[in-house]
Amino acid sequence: KWFRDIGGIATREEGSDTTRVVGIVEDITERKRARRALARSERKLKEIFEASPTAIELYDADGKLIEVNEACLDLFGVQRADDVLGFDLFSDPNVPSDARRKLQQGEMVRYETRFDFGKVKEEAHYETSRTGHVDLDIRITPLSARPESALDGYLVQARNVTEQREAERKLRRSKQRFEPALQRRRDGKATF
Repeated sequence: KWFRDIGGIATREEGSDTTRVVGIVEDITERKRARRALARSERKLKEIFEASPTAIELYDADGKLIEVNEACLDLFGVQRADDVLGFDLFSDPNVPSDARRKLQQGEMVRYETRFDFGKVKEEAHYETSRTGHVDLDIRITPLSARPESALDGYLVQARNVTEQREAERKLRRSKQRFEPALQRRRDGKATF
């Protein structure tokens, strides 16, 4: 058990060697257990955040970047988190204007975009080692502590889908190339 000393008074009776102490203590065992459970939960969430293969960014209510995970730094070619902290979500040239508008109204948005590192460099948003383009699946969720409370910030999750989209493009090109031959074969006229 854990106790907290709230206070006490020591008095000595007149003409006696007896000291009387009156004190108040509070049992804080449950509070200590709750704090330990909260600390364990926070450590676990931090480990999940850092180990996630999905790029994760946390922004404050004004849209300023306050935290990123390692996957995010890798995806965007950034050396250190400090190099991008303070980045403004609403000035990102790769966020579509309709998505910005919905976010400012407190709506969750999900979109795919061809992220252009040239724009990032051209507008000097942050230092990146990346060049060219990457296809991203983006989900941005407004955060609040309680549903009826004011907005606390934004959670951005980004996944690189470049390989999937390139495979889909190749499949479409292949289908377009072979479709006429398959049609002729159905008509009994094709040779391969």
